[in-house]
Amino acid sequence: MPGLHKTTDGIFLGSWLSVQRRIYKKGQLSQERIALLESKKDWTWNQLEADWQKNFAALEEYVQENNDALVPNNHKTTNGILLGQWASYQRSA
Repeated sequence: MPGLHKTTDGIFLGSWLSVQRRIYKKGQLSQERIALLESKKDWTWNQLEADWQKNFAALEEYVQENNDALVPNNHKTTNGILLGQWASYQRSA
C-alpha cells in the first residue's frame, strides 16, 4: 500500500504526504513548500480525485476497445489497475 511505503531511511512517505495535504487544506503550508511539492511530476493535492480520474480514463480505454462498459469484475488493465473492482464499486456506491 502506498500509504505504508517506508523509505530506506525509515520515513513513512505516504503518511508524511498525507500530513502535508492536510496542512495545505488548512491553509497552513508555506508557499515555498507548496511550490516544492507542486514541482514534482504527477503531484496532486487530492489523491482520491486523481485516482478516480486515472480509473475513469482506464474505463474510457476499455470502452474504446470493447464497445461497452461491461467490465468483468476480475478485469485488470495492463498497467495494473483493478478496473473490474473499481467499476463494480462505482455501480454500487
